[in-house]
Amino acid sequence: MNLFKVLLDLENFPEDHTIYAELPWTLESETIVVSEPDSGSVTLNIKDISYSYFLEVYIAEELLISLTKTNLCLRESCQKVIEYAINDA
Repeated sequence: MNLFKVLLDLENFPEDHTIYAELPWTLESETIVVSEPDSGSVTLNIKDISYSYFLEVYIAEELLISLTKTNLCLRESCQKVIEYAINDA
């Protein structure tokens, strides 16, 4: 599943789960949503793909909700979430 699809479907994931995405982060990055490992690892290697910590589901949801007050399309809103994860998380 790609990052754009995950961000559009956040309501289908538990809020306490964590989003991990393949670098570099783009809307097309391969992405998984899992319960954060006990080790708190920032990188997961699954089936020869290295996924890096992106954001917790609840944080991504809060960001997208706050962006609904803007005139951005869904794609632009999701891009803003990526920018937040890169620069502020």
